[in-house]
Amino acid sequence: MSARESIENLWDRSGVAVSTLLDAYRAEVAREVIPPWEVMYEPGNVSDYLIGYTNSEAAAKGAGEAWMQSQAEVTGRLEWVPDRPWDGYDQQHELIERHADGVDTGPGIFIRRMTDDAEAGDQP
Repeated sequence: MSARESIENLWDRSGVAVSTLLDAYRAEVAREVIPPWEVMYEPGNVSDYLIGYTNSEAAAKGAGEAWMQSQAEVTGRLEWVPDRPWDGYDQQHELIERHADGVDTGPGIFIRRMTDDAEAGDQP
């Protein structure tokens, strides 16, 4: 049995598994270390890409727009629209490119803010 398995099989005096305590500790450390706003590229049928973490909504939007412009030619007006947040997030916005011909495209760039009780990486 590995040391990790030994630790995970231990119980503290209150009956709470040590692995549960370790998970809670990791989540708390992540909240203190990782800024609350994350910028993601979610192309749809392939893996999602983390663009980065920021401390503010404005910085997250700036990072999303800068990343978009570094990856493709932007021919329309970029606009952030509110979106339904995933579990563990209290705000989410999607970047939309509005074109002169009336067609709006979503390149798959989102920003979202983790709630205080969320663990990094929570998904619906």
